[in-house]
Amino acid sequence: MKKEYTVVLRADSALRIKDNGGKLNFEFNWGDLHAKCCFADILSEEYETKIHKFIQIEVDLCDDDINNAIQNARDIADFFFSICCFATNASVSPPEVHLAYDKSAGEEHRQFIQYFYDIGLSVKAKRDLEREYLNLLLEKIGPYAKKERIGRALRWYRKSLLEEDLLDRFNSIWFALESLDPLLREKYSLMSDYRKCENCGHEMKIPTTVGINYLFSEFIVDGNNLYGKAKEARNGLFHGFRSINSIIQDAKELIPNMEKAVKKALLLLLEIAYGEDEKWFLNPLTNIPKIYMRVGCTIDEPDIYKLTANKRHPHFKDQHIIINSREDSFGKVTFTSKVELTKEFDGEFTPGDIEIYGPEEGHIIKITSPS
Repeated sequence: MKKEYTVVLRADSALRIKDNGGKLNFEFNWGDLHAKCCFADILSEEYETKIHKFIQIEVDLCDDDINNAIQNARDIADFFFSICCFATNASVSPPEVHLAYDKSAGEEHRQFIQYFYDIGLSVKAKRDLEREYLNLLLEKIGPYAKKERIGRALRWYRKSLLEEDLLDRFNSIWFALESLDPLLREKYSLMSDYRKCENCGHEMKIPTTVGINYLFSEFIVDGNNLYGKAKEARNGLFHGFRSINSIIQDAKELIPNMEKAVKKALLLLLEIAYGEDEKWFLNPLTNIPKIYMRVGCTIDEPDIYKLTANKRHPHFKDQHIIINSREDSFGKVTFTSKVELTKEFDGEFTPGDIEIYGPEEGHIIKITSPS
């Protein structure tokens, strides 16, 4: 059974609503998805001047569960901001979910989720540069005849590790592979594909990625299947015949193998024997996303109007106290911290889970039923 949910998101932007007191209300209708949306400028007074901080988005919609509601609200906000970006030529960051809750009338036990993105852990993980590997790469790249393509692939690979958006990361890795495709075709004497014109019989060279296909089939486990999925995801994204969400799901599975394919292609082209040396294939260290916290609970208040008194959403105020920290020999920093949450709404609640996530959506710790 569908329930009513409110989802609140925030986005940094180089644009502002400004008109109508800095608020914009509209109804969103797309297929079976219907929602009421409010976009509002959030200001703060600094040095006697009101400074625009971010845009807050409130989405009211019906959905099967709170997680679907969050995903759909994020998609709506993202779509709206893409239009705004085009209309103003001003940048807008991907919206971050602030909180979400069940607002169905008369519901005695309401599911509630809140996210905290500024939890006071500014230290980033580091990985030591080993000169042996750096020197070997410099030695091999120097005399390479077509080093421009090697450099281009390296640049795209480096860019992929900076991307917060999964599709941007997927694209950057694919571009790295395409940069190396002609070199792979040349190295392994691979023939391009041709097609005959049905009318005149003229043979036409078809733009293909024969080199990438060979790389996956010969050097990546289950490579034929993975190459097919990667190519189909790439075409679906570039030519618009697949939904964004379905491509995102495929990208999550494909990216680790695509990264490994880029590494293997470069090592093969530079004739660097990698053998069983796993240091060439360490999991990427990106520090993306920043460490954040997800708090879940059940709010025990059937009166939704009491819960949202003074036109404020129910929420918690947080305080993070770092007790101590230590660094191990691999550069990993471990923190001991205390989290204090204070409710800012009328009514009682039943504690749920506190989950803290780190880079690559890594699950760091889960605290059940906090006091």
